[in-house]
Amino acid sequence: MVRVVLVDDEPFLLEILENTIPWDDYDMEVVGSFYNGSQALDYIRAHKVDIVISDIMMPVMDGMELLQALKKEGIKSEFVVLSAYNEFELVRNFFREGALDYLTKIDIDSDQTKQVLYKLQQTVIQKKLSGNGQERLLYELQNLLRKGKIGNNARIFIVSLSIVNHDRLPEFNECIGELVQHSKGICYNNNEGETVVVFQEHQFIQQEFDKIFIALGAVPYRILAGSSMSGVSEHLETLLKEAKASANYSFYTGEILVPYLSVPKGEAGLQMAGGTVLDLCKMYISSHFSEANLYKIKDKILEVLETYGKRNIAYQKTIADMGELFLYLNEQRRELGFADILEEKSKYFYEAISTVDNSRRLKELWEKFMNFLASEMQQTGTRNLLTRIRRYIDTNYDKELNLKEIAKQFGISENYLSRSFVKENHITFKRYVNVLKIEKAKEYLDNTELLIGEISERLGYHNVEHFSRLFKEETGFSPSGYRNMKR
Repeated sequence: MVRVVLVDDEPFLLEILENTIPWDDYDMEVVGSFYNGSQALDYIRAHKVDIVISDIMMPVMDGMELLQALKKEGIKSEFVVLSAYNEFELVRNFFREGALDYLTKIDIDSDQTKQVLYKLQQTVIQKKLSGNGQERLLYELQNLLRKGKIGNNARIFIVSLSIVNHDRLPEFNECIGELVQHSKGICYNNNEGETVVVFQEHQFIQQEFDKIFIALGAVPYRILAGSSMSGVSEHLETLLKEAKASANYSFYTGEILVPYLSVPKGEAGLQMAGGTVLDLCKMYISSHFSEANLYKIKDKILEVLETYGKRNIAYQKTIADMGELFLYLNEQRRELGFADILEEKSKYFYEAISTVDNSRRLKELWEKFMNFLASEMQQTGTRNLLTRIRRYIDTNYDKELNLKEIAKQFGISENYLSRSFVKENHITFKRYVNVLKIEKAKEYLDNTELLIGEISERLGYHNVEHFSRLFKEETGFSPSGYRNMKR
């Protein structure tokens, strides 16, 4: 139904409006009548209202103030002005502020009134059908309930069913079709992987729920399912939100159908001191990534997943954020020199995370990948560790590179890195870095017109004199002398 609020300071006129206009003919219902804009605004803030029909001149808050307040607060109810014949100039001002149309007080039962109401009905219906998925779903359900002659005071249950993997959509629609054939409920399927079934409360309700359990248990893929609490159909929007929240929670619990009573009602956000749960986990990964800390990182990631479940975060966001964490973890892996190792496995795990349909499977994937990563990294041994360190140095020659920071980053001691590096490469760590940077400096001098100071900065040397001294020690020339000689 299209929900209408009437606002006028004349009780007699409000009574005429309520009783003279055949609201049912336009699929409308008057949900509130008020004597001034302030009273109406309080109600509209707390309730869904599609149309406001308001007088112009009223005490406390007049019609224009009400329209402007609705616009300011982002309330998108259609606004219609109640006017007298001598108020057309004022009505024009309302149109400038966004009013849709006007009705004349002294000629309520007229063709003009019928035209305006029909226009309003079509405008609101189109808005609902073209709005977000929730609004459209609610509107379609309201229509189905009316066709099923279920009144506003009838007690109902709602069951929400949805699929995570949309590759299964044809099978899901087939399953829903079979379920509807054997159900006493009113069903709406949006053909986009979401179905809502409404049951009127009666003595056979448990039998209806049993049918759903059997149907869901028989399919070889995951259907998220949840039910609302019992309530009157007038509160359809609230009951629908409850059912969808319950279905979402089934992603985390793995239960076939979750009742709303089981859904956590605590804090829903992800903001914490220092950033979001996701940001804090990334910071931990960045500062702790090493072979020795992989299992701690795994525990931290699983803590994030557990937090999302406790707060019943939308499963779509959970999957997206888990995928983002996986990509971030792989960035850290590559920076440590594992650019070629595990790429195929990483691709497999990422695709699996992106298409997962329950939290338990997400947890299993993380545990498998982290265990596999730890095993592979440990097996590489000292030789591959030094290869990764050398690769890191070769890639990051433009940064300051010192033994202490590199050792810390790779989770080994300075002495161990120093000894192992010389043994493997027959050159000290410091000399390897200097030779690499000087070779890069030669390339800049040969191929660019960069100033000596600019080249020094690009190679991570912030003291140009120090850079020039090292260059001469390695080549026998100053940087400028080398450039002149080459020319």
